[in-house]
Amino acid sequence: LDTLVAEMADRQVTVVIAGPPPMYQFSDIRLCNRERPESCGVIRGTLEPLVREVENRVLSLSRRHPNLKLLPVFDSLCPADQTLCTPVMEGRFTMRARDHLNVHGARLLAPSLLELIAPVPE
Repeated sequence: LDTLVAEMADRQVTVVIAGPPPMYQFSDIRLCNRERPESCGVIRGTLEPLVREVENRVLSLSRRHPNLKLLPVFDSLCPADQTLCTPVMEGRFTMRARDHLNVHGARLLAPSLLELIAPVPE
């Protein structure tokens, strides 16, 4: 990643890495019940330390490469006030696989992404 980001800097390209989303244990989203989101839930406290480790590594790398930005997604998809992460928000699934967003999940992150990549006023 260090090499890639350096090469992209030479080309004046910004690299955005989406931080890890919640990682679920189901093998197929169709096994989950939208009306009972806890059916596929994972305790937030078991995921958070792993997510923070990845985020911290990316942030450390971004201090050496100003063209690298982190889009943290975990807290958006599993808010801190929840003890259980579930693949359902606003009554709809957010995932298409155990750790891949579907369109609804990606749409929930769009405002954060747009804010992150917005041009800096001169």
